[in-house]
Amino acid sequence: MKRFDKIFLGVLSVILVISFFLDTFVIELVTPISITSPGLHFLFSYELLGVLIVSIFFYFYKKMKTIGIPLLVSAFVSTALSIIIKLIIAKPRFLVQAFYMFGIPNYSFPSSHAALAFAAVPILLYRSRKIGWVWLGYAVLVALSRVLFKQHYLSDIAAGALLGYGIGILVVYLINKKFK
Repeated sequence: MKRFDKIFLGVLSVILVISFFLDTFVIELVTPISITSPGLHFLFSYELLGVLIVSIFFYFYKKMKTIGIPLLVSAFVSTALSIIIKLIIAKPRFLVQAFYMFGIPNYSFPSSHAALAFAAVPILLYRSRKIGWVWLGYAVLVALSRVLFKQHYLSDIAAGALLGYGIGILVVYLINKKFK
């Protein structure tokens, strides 16, 4: 694991712990804000995240062993784990009373959007620094948008980011172990 990864995981862990104490404050801070722009909602939606990840997969098609497949595995595993954790913890959303995805209640903790967005970061940083840094910026915006759109608590996005980034690092580790 690279030094940056250790530091970033540490920072995300500290943010997660602190965020549990700040959830109520952040909710009160963003409650008066009303963002109704469909364009902004689409910019940070699952649909666009999926399209971007698949696009990056095809962009790196020739390097599929070291980018494409790990990217898709990381995205799938982080999303699946976040859904499983949601069902186990069952923390309700603060604004939406009953939200169902595929007939299953969609709880708040952790944010699947943040997990999916951050799962790609270590893989992209490992293979393409420029694209990785741009994606990291986008992942941060995706995570923050979940709070601004009143879909998640701050702790939800911190946990999702930590989960996704951790899965991404695990996938990079497995790539290095297999292909060295």
